[in-house]
Amino acid sequence: MAENKRLSILIITEFIPYPLDRGGKICVFNFLDFLRSTHHFTLFVPCYNHTTKEEAKQLQEIWPDVTIELVDFVTPKKVKPELGFFPRVLHFIKRRVDGLIGKMSVDKSDRSKLDFSIPFRPHSQAFLNALQKVCLDTDFDIIHVQLARNLNLISALPQKPKKIFEQIESQFDVIKDYARTKNLEKGYANYLVKNSETLENGYINLYDAVFTLNEIDAAYFNKNLTNPIIFSSPFGVLNKDVLIDPPFSSTPNKLIFLGVESHHPNPDALEWYLKNIHKNIYEKHKLVVHVIGTWSDKSKEYFTKLCPGVKFEGVVENYSEILKQSIMIVPIRIGGGGLRSKILYAMANAVPVVTTSIGAFGITGNDNEHFCIADSDVAFFEAISNLITDKKNTERLCRNAFALISEKYTQTKTSELRNKYYMEIVSK
Repeated sequence: MAENKRLSILIITEFIPYPLDRGGKICVFNFLDFLRSTHHFTLFVPCYNHTTKEEAKQLQEIWPDVTIELVDFVTPKKVKPELGFFPRVLHFIKRRVDGLIGKMSVDKSDRSKLDFSIPFRPHSQAFLNALQKVCLDTDFDIIHVQLARNLNLISALPQKPKKIFEQIESQFDVIKDYARTKNLEKGYANYLVKNSETLENGYINLYDAVFTLNEIDAAYFNKNLTNPIIFSSPFGVLNKDVLIDPPFSSTPNKLIFLGVESHHPNPDALEWYLKNIHKNIYEKHKLVVHVIGTWSDKSKEYFTKLCPGVKFEGVVENYSEILKQSIMIVPIRIGGGGLRSKILYAMANAVPVVTTSIGAFGITGNDNEHFCIADSDVAFFEAISNLITDKKNTERLCRNAFALISEKYTQTKTSELRNKYYMEIVSK
């Protein structure tokens, strides 16, 4: 197949990759924004709220050459009839009784364990009908499926296009880390992990190709799968966000924690850091940790009471500006493979990073060369302190990290690699 052939590619995902307020969105946006002038992309996304509709509208203005297919599941608001006093009282009692019955039948811990199987439940008939209509209307060369939630769609996809699964996060790895951090009973935890691993690998094995975001995940699939071709295809930092002349010698005067509350590894990481590390950092160095992302008022109140020196910034307009003279902390304990965009973006801004082994997973970098890895509270405290006090070593880390981004993790290099793989898959 000619290398300059313009492909028609359907991407099935769960979200609109805009605005760029979380890693998954950055991952999808990175490739599409660069390759949309090379191929024609159709983005297929379920829509459950008006926010998604607004995000799709904003993205369509930026990407007029990309087709965005929203499957509308937004339920119109019903106008409730005005109830009198006694009907309102009866309604209130009924809701309380129903709630108590629910709590007695399945407690919260059991419900959370049962929820681990949710990503593999079948999609609705309406979703499937909409997907099959899109596939009938367009002759796609590639159907590119993202996220474990969509793995089981393989049996409903047309035969002709090449089918690719992109693993942004491994479900069974998330379960394994969750079980460890929450001290779930070992036998039951192993059952949950193995059950999820078997289901995931069984579905993935039906695809023609797999994109992973790092070499470690690619090696795992090469060992455990028999059918698909495996490609390690990391995403990168948007070209516009890689600093031209970064300030390598700046002195850190604050800490940055980036993450949204809705992604469970983030509140777990923030709680561990604030409970076990930050009080000592604040007492010794007087550095405030600035939490960037969307968090509920209840969570803000809880975390600010854990220790002094915590400030919630919400969503910031100029991310590079707030990163200046900071240390990025990534105390992630629940992984899932993939890559941490927050680490890549810190490195692209010449900001030193302290993270865990799970946080640094998949990034082609080394401890004490490109970032600092610390898996205990004592090690995490010492790593932050050293970055504050040892200016020469901090500058060395930042220079090495920025060089790694320029060499391997820019939008241009990662997108050109992804395009090479697209062409190879279609040509086979």
